[in-house]
Amino acid sequence: MFWAKKFYDGTRQTIEEHTGELLKGLETLKKYYGLRLPSEEEFWEALLLAAVFHDLGKASAPFQAKIEGKRVSYREVPHNFLSVALLDRKLLRRERRFDRALREALFYSVAFHHDRELKEERLEDFKVALTEDLRSKEEKLRALVSSLLKRAGKEEFVELLRVPDEKEADRVFRKLTDYFTRRADYRELKKKFRGREAEAVILKGLLHRFDHSASAGIPVEEEPHRGRVARLEEYLKRERSKEKGFEFKGFKPFQLKGRELKEESVILEAPTGSGKTEFALNWLSDDKGFYTLPVRTAVNSMFRRLKSAFGSVGLLHGERAAYYLLGEGEEKEEELSFSITDLNLSTHLAFPLTVSTADQLFSSVFKYPGFEKVYATLSYSKTIIDEPQGYTPKTLAAIVKAVEEVKELGGKFCVMSATLYPFVKDRLRAMDFREVDTEELYGVSPVKHRVELIEEFNLQLLLDAKRECKSVLIVVNTVKRAVELYKRLKKEGLSVRLLHSRFIQADRKELEARVEKERREELPVVWITTQVAEASLDVDFDILITEIAPLDALVQRMGRVNRRGKVISPEFTNVFIMRENSDRNSKVYSRTLVELALSGVEKWDGQLVSELMKRELVGELYTRENLETKASGFLMEFEDNLSLLEVGLQAESRSQAQRYFRDVTTVPVIPESLFKEKEEEILSLVDSLKSRSLPFEERLKVQAELRGYTVNLYSYQFKSFFSLYGGVIVAKGVKYDKELGAFPEDGEVGGEFI
Repeated sequence: MFWAKKFYDGTRQTIEEHTGELLKGLETLKKYYGLRLPSEEEFWEALLLAAVFHDLGKASAPFQAKIEGKRVSYREVPHNFLSVALLDRKLLRRERRFDRALREALFYSVAFHHDRELKEERLEDFKVALTEDLRSKEEKLRALVSSLLKRAGKEEFVELLRVPDEKEADRVFRKLTDYFTRRADYRELKKKFRGREAEAVILKGLLHRFDHSASAGIPVEEEPHRGRVARLEEYLKRERSKEKGFEFKGFKPFQLKGRELKEESVILEAPTGSGKTEFALNWLSDDKGFYTLPVRTAVNSMFRRLKSAFGSVGLLHGERAAYYLLGEGEEKEEELSFSITDLNLSTHLAFPLTVSTADQLFSSVFKYPGFEKVYATLSYSKTIIDEPQGYTPKTLAAIVKAVEEVKELGGKFCVMSATLYPFVKDRLRAMDFREVDTEELYGVSPVKHRVELIEEFNLQLLLDAKRECKSVLIVVNTVKRAVELYKRLKKEGLSVRLLHSRFIQADRKELEARVEKERREELPVVWITTQVAEASLDVDFDILITEIAPLDALVQRMGRVNRRGKVISPEFTNVFIMRENSDRNSKVYSRTLVELALSGVEKWDGQLVSELMKRELVGELYTRENLETKASGFLMEFEDNLSLLEVGLQAESRSQAQRYFRDVTTVPVIPESLFKEKEEEILSLVDSLKSRSLPFEERLKVQAELRGYTVNLYSYQFKSFFSLYGGVIVAKGVKYDKELGAFPEDGEVGGEFI
């Protein structure tokens, strides 16, 4: 008996038990999604061998001793390198079971299913482990492999297990070293799998999926949704019946078109509020799917909607642990284990439908070790990319490149927006995306907005709106300006609310929930926000007062007003665009893009602005020719990042890949004044984390609670810091006010924060 794992509670699992779970995962995957994966029997045989052999190296004495708390005479060699050495490559080649590229893919998948370092000085330990240690266990290992293969009806493969002699061990080590070197340049690595590049990615990625789900004690795939479209219809009838004056009368013709195009990748450009989500879900049908949005709060909102409709839905973003473990309100203690299961299923991509931020999926384009797990999953899935204009040009380039690569593996995509950049559409067309004809929608879409341009903020305009009991959304470009305006209006005796990105996570979550609740109840409120309102809030205000911003951002802001398309009376204006821009240093938006937008929206002044007019203006301003002459930096960011990816830009880790993807340099910190105020509670959480006896589930919950005290700041926004434990830091020189947010200790509230 050989041990594979020792768990937190002290229990152990054998290699045979653990590998048996991988084989269950293989059968589950083949049953649910086998038709969307490579069909050759050789591929499935290679995948079976990868699963059976992946952990055999754990039979080495140092690994077994580590689990049992003992010591041995030689240093431990990472088990993945030993495991692959036990696979008889000579026999594989001689029997011609697999072609050369597939043999290489199998070797690489087993050898690098963990990201471990390979050093030349470990050669002697490698030889000892094989020729002395594992040689003595060969018969037991053969019996183990035979038992596992018998379950799959492939007992003849037991002959592939053989412990190499010293010369062969040396050759395996050299081969491993060659692979280890090639990993630094994925283009070089791919040459080993020429003709089988797709199978190599999918093979290794699925081995990661099987291994991770088995270790987490969850199925590799939850049962797919059946009758998803019918369930969606039931949900819409149920939900619409709760809304005044609204009734679901069936899907619109363009939404039904999604079913006809379900085997193709599609571009959908349609007016805000026309029902793009329903089109996407018809297109998705019963297939495994991912629904991506630019902002975490928008992801949470969509997750709640889809979970209400389908039940079994996953949530995937950087703060998913906090969402699952702390809940929307107070989580009941007995629900913790259930929440942990859902968290694990989401983390390991096992739900039939998952709502996600884009970084969780598309940062894999940077080829960090183990990226194949995501690519392999997307290869047999469909992915919805909603509101792509919500990303920076650099991020958009990464998404476009990832889409191109995953599409070659078999994945399908639906890219949809009210306003899609022409240069992005050009790239998608080159990948054979089908464009959905939505011209008719623009003809019948209600005109929701009348626009007026004003020089700067107009207090009288706001007072008039308040007297008419109208709800007002004010959007400015910097936190500093938002705080200044909030304080000014409070001084005038007005009841106003403030929301921006410089609140700690726990408070921001409450504020976002509050603004959505107040709008559902149709209260005549005034909210002052920054660009967090563009895509993160599911709200409908009566009036928008906004600073000038790039056109795509303005269109998003306008989408928070009159979403249901109520008829606008001739004298009523509901969108006021200030020529004022508080982002004077262009820290938030490119100045040229803002100026470009202002030149475009001048023609809207005093006009009813239709969805078609918005689309046409985006198409006019964001053409390649126009950007090259008037805002070349925007287009260059996109194309430069695309070029970097095409010449092989890689990340050393998943966290680095996500930083590349988001192009974010902020860090989560606890403001110093908040730490002093809540020191006892915070240190109590830190002490809990230091305890080795803290159960894994509780540890996750404590980490989530601790993150609730943090706010993301740029490093220049605090003087210095001190570390508490495990990467938790306190930003010195930063004050925190529950009403106003974080700000510099020696400056005004709002300071230089953007």
